[in-house]
Amino acid sequence: MSEVIFQSGTITITSTLAKFGSDTYPIANIGSIKVGVEPKNHGGGAALVAAIAGIVCGFFGGAGVGIVVGITVFIGLLIVLGRAPVEKTLTFKTSSGDVTALKTTDVNLIEGVKSAIESAFVRP
Repeated sequence: MSEVIFQSGTITITSTLAKFGSDTYPIANIGSIKVGVEPKNHGGGAALVAAIAGIVCGFFGGAGVGIVVGITVFIGLLIVLGRAPVEKTLTFKTSSGDVTALKTTDVNLIEGVKSAIESAFVRP
């Protein structure tokens, strides 16, 4: 049995394998590891909610009120969504291409997994 280097939830890194749930990657087949950041893309949803709020308020309170409420809701949603945690990805470069093995907002988890796999690279 291979030595377990890291374990958290459904993630297990041994000296020979990296397991993420039901997906298993041999350490020997991983050429390199990259941690990336997924871009936030919430602007369309914020605009839609603001437009709906503006239409509803405009219907009940007049067009001027609807415009003011729509703009206020839009700005408020952009502020709230801008504070959303950043999602990071852990991607392996393999002979068959790039594979994203993990997406998470937990920075400590992704750094721990990356460090464990790098440690497995140098083990005999």
